[in-house]
Amino acid sequence: MKVPFKGQIQSAALFALTSLLLACQVGPSLNSLNRPSSSGLQASTVQANAQSSSQRATSWKNFIQKDFDRTFDEHDLNHNGRIEASEIPYAPKSFTALDKDRNGFLSRQEALPDSRHVQYVTDYMVNHFESKPQAQIPRSEDPLLQQLPGPAELEHFREEVTRPILKQELRQQPHQVPVLLVPGYAEPSWYFMYGIYEQLKAAGWAVEGINLFPNFASAEEQAAKIRERVNEMKRRLGVDRVDLVVHSFGGLVSRYYIQELGGTDHVRNLVTIATPHHGTYVAYLGPGDSALQMRPKSDFLQRLNGKGFAYSPVKYTSIWSNLDEIVIPPKNAIMPDSNVRYVPWTGHLTIMFSQRTYRFIREALEQ
Repeated sequence: MKVPFKGQIQSAALFALTSLLLACQVGPSLNSLNRPSSSGLQASTVQANAQSSSQRATSWKNFIQKDFDRTFDEHDLNHNGRIEASEIPYAPKSFTALDKDRNGFLSRQEALPDSRHVQYVTDYMVNHFESKPQAQIPRSEDPLLQQLPGPAELEHFREEVTRPILKQELRQQPHQVPVLLVPGYAEPSWYFMYGIYEQLKAAGWAVEGINLFPNFASAEEQAAKIRERVNEMKRRLGVDRVDLVVHSFGGLVSRYYIQELGGTDHVRNLVTIATPHHGTYVAYLGPGDSALQMRPKSDFLQRLNGKGFAYSPVKYTSIWSNLDEIVIPPKNAIMPDSNVRYVPWTGHLTIMFSQRTYRFIREALEQ
């Protein structure tokens, strides 16, 4: 099946889908819509809310732009204002695609998303993180879903999650297997790991994260980066294996690493959260090789799944929700031959901030 989403058609379709998803997942409660108020007070409140909303959007936009710039600087190992092929050796195909002027290096403009994408991410974060899902999920049902972070919290989180675990730090923890967090498709997916990072740290695990760059690279290229990081963690910490806790496309990347790049010798647990193990029809709207690979029955998925799902001695857990609005149909997030755990009332983002998800992750890592 080939769907011709290109150019403006693709952008319009993606915008329409995103608008629908935001309306479904984070719309205001009926009580807030029907609350009576005087016209003067209402007008004043609307104006104040609009001003506050504008300020929050500006804060998000500044944070997101700064984060993209830092991602570029992190991969500019020579600190010369450009990224050369030798600095991202795991992604030769993506490098060639991004090098528009064919001069052998990537400028900041070539490597980073344009202003339209920055605005899209800003709108996404404001709608998802500022609009708490109170109407859909009762506080008593999952109270942690009312505590989504803002730019200040994520700024601190980024500094923490990108800091390598120290050997002395690991030795002081009750759990001696380090955890690597692997985000999903494109930005801002690593932001979604905030709650999991905080919860695992508080429960006695040593945790660090990896940023999958370039954003839309294939699973094969991203898996090579994970292999490099896992090997480096083992040397740095003096451990035999690591645990992988992953979100969305990060699960397919991690499975490829385990199955095809020798990860069975280095990984103890793989915990996938909202991973489209059988693909998702939403992937028809996305750009890049990674989106192509997430389409149902893609060549990549048929090769990956055709060889089986679970590879001993790695232990597998797949966490899913029936309200996932990105993995369509939601049951495609269920991985055969894994310990399947179900988190109701959550979508593709909010499942990452559910107390049930945190509990299931801890149980998997304690095995």
